[in-house]
Amino acid sequence: MNKRNEKYKELINSLAFNIYHYREQAKMTQEQLGIKCDMSASNISRIESGQIIPNAVQIKCIATALKTNVASLYNESLPNITDPSSHILYRFTDTMISMHNDMEVLAERMDRLDTDNTKLSRAFSSLAKNINKTRS
Repeated sequence: MNKRNEKYKELINSLAFNIYHYREQAKMTQEQLGIKCDMSASNISRIESGQIIPNAVQIKCIATALKTNVASLYNESLPNITDPSSHILYRFTDTMISMHNDMEVLAERMDRLDTDNTKLSRAFSSLAKNINKTRS
């Protein structure tokens, strides 16, 4: 295993352990955490054992539910360490969360446009019927 893979595995193990640690410290069950983050207890268990890796949005939700921050879930000292790859990962996670939030806003706007288009379509259809009635 090369150094990059070792670093990645260490980071995942740290994330898994820290999620477990903070959950236990909060006296929260896996089921309770899962409910707060819209995940099953078995997925929380798999995350804590390092079997699966949560996405950026799930990590943010877990951190919020456990009343900590994303950096603490990766490593207690992450903000103070000088390893650039750790800072990149932290910034990447924040960027992914921001992008997810932007996508949610765009989806809401598209839904509103869709609703507006449906209303316009109905109005034009009604107008066309009224014009046809007037001609008859």
